Amino acid sequence: IPGEIFGRPGETIFAQFGQTYNYNRALTFSKTFLDWQSKFQAKIAESNERLIQAEKYLFEQNLKEQTAQIYYALLTTKAAIDLSQKDLSLADSTLLLTTKRYHQGLIDNLILNHAKINRNNALDRWEQNKQYLFEHETNLKILLGLT
Repeated sequence: IPGEIFGRPGETIFAQFGQTYNYNRALTFSKTFLDWQSKFQAKIAESNERLIQAEKYLFEQNLKEQTAQIYYALLTTKAAIDLSQKDLSLADSTLLLTTKRYHQGLIDNLILNHAKINRNNALDRWEQNKQYLFEHETNLKILLGLT
C-alpha cells in the first residue's frame, strides 16, 4: 500500500488482507452471513446517538425559553420600578400635604397615619422591585455566561 495514506510518503507499507481460515485435512470455509448481535448493537448505537441529539436540542430550547422569560421579566420589573418610583413620589407628596393639614388642625391623626402607611407601602414595593431587578439581572447573566 502506498505510504501516503498513512502519513509516510515515499514508502511502501506491506499489509495482509483477508481472513484466516482453519485447515483440517479438508478445506473448510466458514463465514457468518447474518450477525444479528452486531446489527442490534448498531441499531442501539444509532438510537443512542439520536437520543443524545434530542436531549441536546431540548436543553438548548429550555435555555432559550428560560432566557426569554427572564429577559421579559427584567423588562417588566424595570417598568414596575418606574411606576413604584412615581407611586413613592406621590405618596411623599400626599404625606407632606397631610402633615401640613394635620398641623393646621384640618384633619385628624387617623388620616395622617394612613398617609404614613401608604408612603411606607410604596417604599416597600419600590425596594422589592429593585430586589427583583437585581435577581433577574443576575439570573440572566448566569444564563448568558456573563460576569
